[in-house]
Amino acid sequence: MSKYYSKTKAFNLLLNYWSKHRPISEEHALWLKENCTAHIVKSEQILYVEGDRQKKIYFVSEGILARRKLTPQKKKQQLLAIAPPSYGLFTTKHTHSLTPAEGDIIALRSGLLVSIPYTSLALEGFNHLGLDEFSKQLVNKKKAMLDKLRPLAFERDAMQRYLRFARDLPELCSILWQQEQADLIDVSISTVQRGFSRL
Repeated sequence: MSKYYSKTKAFNLLLNYWSKHRPISEEHALWLKENCTAHIVKSEQILYVEGDRQKKIYFVSEGILARRKLTPQKKKQQLLAIAPPSYGLFTTKHTHSLTPAEGDIIALRSGLLVSIPYTSLALEGFNHLGLDEFSKQLVNKKKAMLDKLRPLAFERDAMQRYLRFARDLPELCSILWQQEQADLIDVSISTVQRGFSRL
């Protein structure tokens, strides 16, 4: 049976996430539908190309997004960041930055997204909805994941790097394909396969 996707579902999943952090009203749903855009995306669909002047958050309702950088020959990809459901990727360094984020934003899986323009987070008359708090939560979640990924770059032994990745980020280890894991932590696919057998 094929998976059911709808733009309404994308909004509802975002509201469900939001409701875990503050009471949600019809006003929140109205703000979302009037100012944000729901997307049904396919695997490998590119949402943002490095250098674009977009100013948005891509919130993952279902699926997985990644920030990807290709080598000049485009023979190898490096995954710079991963956004599973209830995470977001920003098209700039943060919502108050004009500096475009490094890498393209690409869908690793088919799924549902909500694009949130930065301007919609600062609309007058909506401060009581907790929009700033919402965006800060997404920033903090992104930082927390990066704080676990960064130390891996200093682990010289490839096998130990993979085993530490599996230990510290099991939520990513369980949803990423082996090649994606290799591209994220910069090890060979054979290292991932051998490491997986040791888990």
